Amino acid sequence: DKPFMRACSAYDSTLSTALINFYCTARAELFPAAGPASSEIVGVPTPDVEEEGERVKIFINHYLTKIDKCYYPDSERLLLYVGLLGCAFRKVYQDPVLNRPVARLITPLDFIINHHTTSILNSSRLTEVQYLSRKDVLLRQESRHFIKFDLPATNEDADSGTQETQKIINKIEGVNAEAAENRSLFTFYEVHTDLSPDEVENNIDDENEIAVPRPYVITICDATKKIVSIRRSWKEGDDKYKRLEYYVHYYYLPGFGIYSMGLIHLMGSNAITLTSILRQTIDAATLKNFP
Repeated sequence: DKPFMRACSAYDSTLSTALINFYCTARAELFPAAGPASSEIVGVPTPDVEEEGERVKIFINHYLTKIDKCYYPDSERLLLYVGLLGCAFRKVYQDPVLNRPVARLITPLDFIINHHTTSILNSSRLTEVQYLSRKDVLLRQESRHFIKFDLPATNEDADSGTQETQKIINKIEGVNAEAAENRSLFTFYEVHTDLSPDEVENNIDDENEIAVPRPYVITICDATKKIVSIRRSWKEGDDKYKRLEYYVHYYYLPGFGIYSMGLIHLMGSNAITLTSILRQTIDAATLKNFP
């Protein structure tokens, strides 16, 4: 109804066409139907090594295409996030509920990191926002991934801290944040950071030893404001305490911060201008054809 009744409401398709072209090219190159894994031998190849590499390749492709059936749909969503927003993250970990390794997309809004850090590999703190149902929480408690604690009946404060960006995305997607099903998901913060061991553990051997900060994974429940899990994040026997890496960063074009740039940054203003010109052209032709 704006600026008048039955005015043109079409959108220019240049931005969506560029996104589809990127998606089709990346999807065919990175995630073929036979599987994404390949093998390469460094050094002098031998029949035994070549056979082993082929077995590893076949198993990984079978696992990602047949066993982990969510891997390819999740990867397709990742490509759309990378192309449009310019940035996405993926977590590769041993799922405590499924009891097998998985790789899942984390949207930029659900990954908290210092914007000015060079890479996620040298960042001292990484925070992932998780949304778990009551069933997921109970299964994690049963597998001893979480400690025993009581959850409220519903997450009454689920949308109290919703970011403005997320509210706009919900409005575009037609998501009603007031719906009861959204209150059944509880927010957890999984923080990968360095802590002094004397703050966490009570079995420090030498009291005179310098307490060098070590990597830990701390999970915090937002509904109860309590820590539900503290786990060490280094290999047993590693005297350097090197952090185990769980996250992978994907980006479309390097930007001035960790979140990079995508097609919406490169073509967003042009898409708005082309949409305005398209609507003006159609409205002008419509008004000109009036009796």
